[in-house]
Amino acid sequence: MSIKNNVRRYLFASKVMVKPYSPNVFAKIEVPMEHRAQHEDYGDDKEWEDTEYNYRLDAPVEEIYYAYTQGKVIGHIGLDGDDKIIAVYVSPDYRRKGVSAKMHEEVFSRSARILSDDPSAMEPEEKATWEKLMKKMPDNIEKLKDGSFIYRS
Repeated sequence: MSIKNNVRRYLFASKVMVKPYSPNVFAKIEVPMEHRAQHEDYGDDKEWEDTEYNYRLDAPVEEIYYAYTQGKVIGHIGLDGDDKIIAVYVSPDYRRKGVSAKMHEEVFSRSARILSDDPSAMEPEEKATWEKLMKKMPDNIEKLKDGSFIYRS
């Protein structure tokens, strides 16, 4: 990747905010259906759709973090009760711009230990994000024998 593309990606990612879900925070931000969790109330009358693009947010996630820019959610990352990432999704128009890495870094900043999803459940992009972050934080991220990853602060 060229230096020019890295600068563009950094500049875009610097405009993205990542926050845990809260009805107060997201009252004025559009949460598209592909980013909605079945068990959350988004303050509108839209029903949660059980379609393939909901990327496992029908699973019992304990915490959801949303990446958003310009008043619109563009990505989400969900954790179970054991600090394991079980759902990651970035809208197609915003991929390869550092959004997933920024969401991971926000989750890491809030916990001493984070586990990746099981290797068989991870998309190639998710594995690539962990690999990239492992190079950036070699003292904090380790690839385990089963192919999963662990972050320790």
